[in-house]
Amino acid sequence: MRQVILPVKAYEPLKLELERKDMVLQSALAEHLRASLNAFANHLIRIWINDGRDEELIGYLMAHHMQTEESPGTLFRGNTLVTKVMDQYMKFIAIDYLQDTVEHCIVDICDEKRSFEMDDSRGGRPAESARILKTHCQNICNSIFASVDRCPPPLRRVFGVLQQQAKKRFPGDAHVQYTSVSAFLFLRLFCPAIINPKLFNMMSEHPTDTLARNLTLVAKVIQNLANMAEFGQKEAFMQPMNEFIMLNRGKMQTFLNSVSSSTRGEHEVKVASASRDLAAVARMCSQTDKLETVLDSYKVQSPLVSIIRALESKNNA
Repeated sequence: MRQVILPVKAYEPLKLELERKDMVLQSALAEHLRASLNAFANHLIRIWINDGRDEELIGYLMAHHMQTEESPGTLFRGNTLVTKVMDQYMKFIAIDYLQDTVEHCIVDICDEKRSFEMDDSRGGRPAESARILKTHCQNICNSIFASVDRCPPPLRRVFGVLQQQAKKRFPGDAHVQYTSVSAFLFLRLFCPAIINPKLFNMMSEHPTDTLARNLTLVAKVIQNLANMAEFGQKEAFMQPMNEFIMLNRGKMQTFLNSVSSSTRGEHEVKVASASRDLAAVARMCSQTDKLETVLDSYKVQSPLVSIIRALESKNNA
């Protein structure tokens, strides 16, 4: 099927709806397009970046999502519009920062011929493995802790807004100012890159089974540290790493506060004309009868259905 892309001015009414500050429409669309949530989030953040409103609208999206959260323990842990938008945003804005910060540490782990296995039921030697694992985890942590000034300023400002929103939403939680930020920076950037460096262009091939296990163990420790959590009985074989976690907890808290501090500066993100992304969203919403039902169920007041139908008429003209 021929895909028609109209002049960007034709999509202005659609763009205005996709940049609504209340985020009610965008959230309803996320449910309507759940099977294509990654693609929708990708188009949405590109539209926002193109209009220079990425920081502002991500802040509104986070605030809207925060209202639905009942527990700090599950904050930003699911696959929602806000987590998918942030996934895409960090891929646009933070890949160079990620590679500069951890790639050399991952290369060192790849050069390591020994297993880091901590589980003796899997043939591990806990005492020796703990020593090696601590060394590599410390190397990665040291590099991350020293990376604040290299973190893209727009991302730091987004984290700053996020941190303040989380503290306001859960004022009685001592750790939420840290875990709200680590839910993105570690759970969705650093740790996935450690587990699968090829996906982030830091390895040319997939790791061997032994290396994959080594990387997974490193990521487990780093993620627990970022979560302000020690290993419990569920993974008792990892408990020797709790000493490392306690030793570095204060440094991690300092880092998460620093990387969330307001800072001046820009970071160029190149996104082509928004026409293609707006056209793609219009196509995704082309089943207007279903769309109308979803908007009604969410009690969303929006001219979106009429906008989509008008665009379809122009496409077919």
